[in-house]
Amino acid sequence: MVSGGQRTGVVASCVMPTANRPAFVPRAIALFLAQTEPDCELIVYDQSDVPVADLVPAHPRIVYRWEPRRILGEAQNRCCELASGTTIIHWDDDDWQGPTRVATQLAALDRARADIAGLARIPFLADDAGAAWDYAWEAPVPWVYGATFAYRRDLWLRQRFEPVQIGHDNLFVLAPTGARVLAMADDGWFVARVHAGNTSPKRTGGPYYYPRDPAPLRARVGATDGRW
Repeated sequence: MVSGGQRTGVVASCVMPTANRPAFVPRAIALFLAQTEPDCELIVYDQSDVPVADLVPAHPRIVYRWEPRRILGEAQNRCCELASGTTIIHWDDDDWQGPTRVATQLAALDRARADIAGLARIPFLADDAGAAWDYAWEAPVPWVYGATFAYRRDLWLRQRFEPVQIGHDNLFVLAPTGARVLAMADDGWFVARVHAGNTSPKRTGGPYYYPRDPAPLRARVGATDGRW
C-alpha cells in the first residue's frame, strides 16, 4: 500500500472515496486488482470515522489516504488531486466492476476522441439480488451516470466538481463547457447496487426505472447466495 503521493507511468486512476462502509471495501479492491489493464492505480480515499487501512493490501498500484470527512464533491476533487493518471475513472465502493472495465473505457475514449464516457442506461441490482432495473436517461442532452465516469484529467482541470453532497456528478457532466460526452453500451462491465446506504437514494418505482430479470445480473456479479 502506498500512503500517498503521485506515481509515474499511470494511464488511468480509479478513484474510490469511501466513508463508514467497511463491508464494501475488500470486494471493491479485489475487483480493481482483477482488471485486465495493467497501467492503472486505485486511489482509496478514506473518510471513515474508523479508518479502514487494515482492509487495504500493500500493493504498488494502490494508494491509500485517510483525511477528515468532506462534502462529496470536495472529496471527488481531492481524489483527482491525488490521482496520477491522464484518465480518471470513478470506482464506487458498493458497485460491481467487471475485469475489462478500465481497458474498455480507455479504448472507447480514444476511439471516440471523447472527454468523458460512461453509461446512460444503467443496470441496477438489489442488495439481496432479488430484483433488478434499468435506469434509462431519456432527456435530449448528453449525460452519463456518475459511477461509470471515465474522463480526461484535462476536463477536470477545466471544471472541478461543485462542493455539494448530492448531484455533483450530474453538475459535472451537464456543465455547459462543450465537453464531448460518450454514452457507451452496456456490454457487461458494470452493475450498480441498490441498498439502504446509497449516497443518493434509488427510487426504483419512479420514472426512468424499468424492471428487468435479475438472473443475468446475478450471474454477472456472482450472487450465488442471495446477496452480493
